[in-house]
Amino acid sequence: MDINTSVKKVRGYQKGMEKITSASLKANETTAAKWNVQQMEIGLRSDGKSQPNYSDGSVEYYGKEPGPVKLKDTGAFHESVLRKTKAKKDVLEFTGDYIKDNAGGRTDLEKVWGPIFGLTKSNLEKMTDLLFEDLVKGLRDYWK
Repeated sequence: MDINTSVKKVRGYQKGMEKITSASLKANETTAAKWNVQQMEIGLRSDGKSQPNYSDGSVEYYGKEPGPVKLKDTGAFHESVLRKTKAKKDVLEFTGDYIKDNAGGRTDLEKVWGPIFGLTKSNLEKMTDLLFEDLVKGLRDYWK
């Protein structure tokens, strides 16, 4: 490879990194959504804090399992997170059907329960590792 070819490759390096990162985010969006739902299933917010425990009334009257709020009644909300979390160019956009219609009106789950969308620090570190592996592989392929 001559110097001019090398210079062109270096100039394309950033664009190549962006493409690799976008492709990796797209390839891992389902994994990220599953991790987000798994956090919810154990009553963990995206900031790493636990949800408050279900009230005695919720446990006795509604049959909720004692422990932190899991944001799961029918499973439709968790399914919506799996379906709607998407990679958008260079970010993962976590979302779901978080506006819940009920007898008292409408409830915004995120306003009531805090930061529910996104990954905890430990899951974010795992996602970073996945993205880094893809980036290294992509860059090796790029420089072949």
